[in-house]
Amino acid sequence: EDIPWRIKSWKRIQQNYGKTQYFKAYETSIELWLLSPAGNLAEQNVAFIKSICEILGIERVFLKSSEFSSKKQRSEHVVELLQWANASSYYCANGSFDYMFQDQVFPIIDVKVLFQNFTPKPYPQAGSPDKFIPYLCVLDALFNVGPDETAALIKRGTSEWLTWEHMVLRKTKE
Repeated sequence: EDIPWRIKSWKRIQQNYGKTQYFKAYETSIELWLLSPAGNLAEQNVAFIKSICEILGIERVFLKSSEFSSKKQRSEHVVELLQWANASSYYCANGSFDYMFQDQVFPIIDVKVLFQNFTPKPYPQAGSPDKFIPYLCVLDALFNVGPDETAALIKRGTSEWLTWEHMVLRKTKE
């Protein structure tokens, strides 16, 4: 917090998105989030995720794994969390398969494991009218196309969730 990174980041956001169609509508809430110090980076990130979910109309209950006492690590810790939640399915990032496979804890009985297969869908970008630039922050979509289309882009980005078996088959072909 000794470095003025928040103000510099906010000025960059204003400079890059100030002329987009939806910037003014969400400027105050994003500025408030960015310029409000949090206890640490994780808390800052959680606040951002909650703020974006609220803007996009996504209602979820948020629990932090740190709220559950455990001495287990990696995959064993994930299994423990799934058991505490009485989960019947676990949706995870595609990139988590490698460590899960390496740990040899998954698959587990009675929990369907699905991996995200996200493919960005093009949308109009004010700063790049001739070429779509994928994998930018959710703010890019929010400021360019608004909350309804941003939520739709997120939902359409994963047209297929990959099963554990699919991921194992993919790994054996490598």
